Amino acid sequence: MRIAICEDNPQHAEILKAMIENWASKENKRVDIGYYKSAEEFMFHWPSSIHYDLAFLDIQMASMTGLQLAKYIRQQDKTMLLVFTTGLKDYVLKGYEVKAYRYLIKPLKQKDIATTLCKAEEELEASRSDAIAISVGNVTRRIFKKDIYYVEIDDHYVVLHTVQGNL
Repeated sequence: MRIAICEDNPQHAEILKAMIENWASKENKRVDIGYYKSAEEFMFHWPSSIHYDLAFLDIQMASMTGLQLAKYIRQQDKTMLLVFTTGLKDYVLKGYEVKAYRYLIKPLKQKDIATTLCKAEEELEASRSDAIAISVGNVTRRIFKKDIYYVEIDDHYVVLHTVQGNL
């Protein structure tokens, strides 16, 4: 599972990363974790660098909030699971606007992280059966079958016309 952590507090990010790694070790799962100190840093690197299955987003960050980042992510990717982490309960209803997967209150608990990751793993496994992996340049992308409008053959190339654009 590929997981992004977007958290402006390095201590909170390290705690979350340790909890994820602890879960992965106990469940014998492989996780790749990317850490971003701000929403802007995440936006700069994504989606060109890596496709994430799940993102833990701190809601209260310096200039751009996790909620604003989630809206940006949803414009590009409708399937990434978004988990909000915050010390405030005030934003729970706002999470529905971006189809948040979970909303976790700080201080985070290992049990809550483990439950979230187990459920996410189940959901991702179910969704992978409805997707194909394609290579575009040196990046492998997952494309959901429901997002493909049609396939075009052009000489020795295949062009997929999708919700995200032509690949």
